[in-house]
Amino acid sequence: CCWLSGHEHKDKIVTINGITYVNSLLTSSTEVQYIPQNDGTYTHFSREFGTEYELCFDIISIDRTNRKVYFDRVGRVGNVIGRTREVSF
Repeated sequence: CCWLSGHEHKDKIVTINGITYVNSLLTSSTEVQYIPQNDGTYTHFSREFGTEYELCFDIISIDRTNRKVYFDRVGRVGNVIGRTREVSF
């Protein structure tokens, strides 16, 4: 089971009581955004209209055979272009 949501100011994946919650950045904003790091901290950055930082959304693919959900990022986030996340179910 997986709960997908967006329109937030940070990416986050957390599992609570066996349910995986996946949150994605909002698509376009000039406000400060937060990128989670492996050590549990966040990197902060601002996005600007008319630049490669403007757009941000995920294309979601479901691999039922291998029980995985892939989130392929469109747009640039921080210094990462095309960031991919995955969760198992």
